[in-house]
Amino acid sequence: MKEDPISYEYQGTKFKVKMAFSKPPAAILVMIHGWTGSETSTWVLTEGLSDKFTILAPRGPINASSSGFGWADITLPEEELWKDYEASTHSLHSWLTEYLESIHAKDIPVQLVGFSQGAMIAYYLMLFYPGKYKLAACLAGAMMPHAEQYVTPERVKDAKFYIAHGTRDKIISIQRARRAVKLLQNAGADVTYCESDIGHKASPECYANLISFLNSSLD
Repeated sequence: MKEDPISYEYQGTKFKVKMAFSKPPAAILVMIHGWTGSETSTWVLTEGLSDKFTILAPRGPINASSSGFGWADITLPEEELWKDYEASTHSLHSWLTEYLESIHAKDIPVQLVGFSQGAMIAYYLMLFYPGKYKLAACLAGAMMPHAEQYVTPERVKDAKFYIAHGTRDKIISIQRARRAVKLLQNAGADVTYCESDIGHKASPECYANLISFLNSSLD
């Protein structure tokens, strides 16, 4: 996948996309950035990926800084923050559905990779729309307590998750990641977990495991 991603805009949402070498692609990989990130933030996580993926990175709808964006306003009280997450999750799902239909890719499997706040959106897409997304890789993320009611055997029985977190993460605690792992496993989800002695980022080991997890999903 030597070509650089190309910037586009569809229905008011800016995004970047890198098309798969194979046609049709084996899967659509949706990269979801974190708070103060953008559609350019997540490409660092694509090194080593199979060129059978088409990679799509949308921009979050909320201005998070002078140059960054997000999916839910972290300054809000918890109830309002959850409503922001709900709204952004449903909006992103609708946008993805319509965009993929517009490029005649609605039948291609869709996979998710999210970092931090983007990982939370990835969790919620999997839980709100069971069966619509093949798997999710959630890096340095968590679930709000409001989402836990959706972690049921019926919703996650066929779901696959890759979860990575640092024990020294001071933004989203390791306890929240471990709780998500436990909840999902207890409900019957297929969970691969990578924990490392690092802060709010992915360690080299967990990154290598992420790439292996995603590439092996195409086998």
